[in-house]
Amino acid sequence: MATMYYRPGVTSWNTGSAGSWSNTSGGANNGLVPDATTDVVFDFRSAPTCDLVNASDGGGSMVRCKSITTIGWGGNFGASIGDGLDVRGDADLSGVNSYGAGRLQLSGTGTFKPWRSAGANVAIYAAAQPGVVITMGADLYLASGLTIGYDASCVFNANGFNITARNISINGVANMGSGMWTVTESSQGAQTFSVATGATINAGTSTLKFSNAVGPTIRLYFNGGGKSFNNVWVDYPGGATLQINDSGNTFSDLKVSAGAAVGFLGGVALTLGSLTSLGNPAQKITLRGTPSSPSQYTINKSGGSVGYIDYADISWLNASPGSWLARSSANSGNNTGITFVPGNSNFISFM
Repeated sequence: MATMYYRPGVTSWNTGSAGSWSNTSGGANNGLVPDATTDVVFDFRSAPTCDLVNASDGGGSMVRCKSITTIGWGGNFGASIGDGLDVRGDADLSGVNSYGAGRLQLSGTGTFKPWRSAGANVAIYAAAQPGVVITMGADLYLASGLTIGYDASCVFNANGFNITARNISINGVANMGSGMWTVTESSQGAQTFSVATGATINAGTSTLKFSNAVGPTIRLYFNGGGKSFNNVWVDYPGGATLQINDSGNTFSDLKVSAGAAVGFLGGVALTLGSLTSLGNPAQKITLRGTPSSPSQYTINKSGGSVGYIDYADISWLNASPGSWLARSSANSGNNTGITFVPGNSNFISFM
């Protein structure tokens, strides 16, 4: 098959005898349904709604195409959980107004331009087959999960664009670029950032930000896979805690907003190049062990100079003697190797 156009007056990708597809824009029914070899086009003549539930080529609940273009469409995709679209090449969805609660699977090498509306509740599987390379062509805003890479052979290039999702799971190579990667809360009650042991993180100059947690009971987990990241920012104004679950991770800088907390599983070790505290006398940051069963964790510092922590409530921290000074901070117990002194500065440098 070559190129097919979604027709006016229809409602579904596969409507059987009614016929949703034409060989020309706004043209007559061609009696065919796209498959993984077809380039499909949604344009200003296409119907404003397309139901993705009906399978087109024996692929279960997923409809498939080689590539898709939606420039000038402005319509909506409808899907249920488990249903959705599988694209084997370039996916330009910049003309999509909304996408239902199903899934989008990018199974072939290509450029991905997502819809422009924020908060689309669709799960995206980028580079969903071995060896696939996905390159972003615009910012991504997602209220659901983003899975990057079928395995370690897959590559995801952020390409300088911003990535926002509730959960991010990385199994392949993630070239994070220069943008902001934001793990943001939704009403579904959990945030996770997870990197497989065999994955690769090329952090570039990116920032990984955890934001918008709705309260202290929300589950917020970081599993970095023992990788190196550039800037990591914990921005939880409501007293929520980001829990770091594994050792061996390195952050060039860890920034913690006033009122936010960072928790550590017992025995976890983290290495920092610097720590930026946005705490103040009225609202400190918190560094602590896991509240349910706390035990000591370690924050190492790169370089040989002393590190400073300001306006913090600190407990269960194990540090090398003389490596840390906590200024204008509270000693909440079970700390070793850290000295609490008067004074303040909002930056900790480990040069």
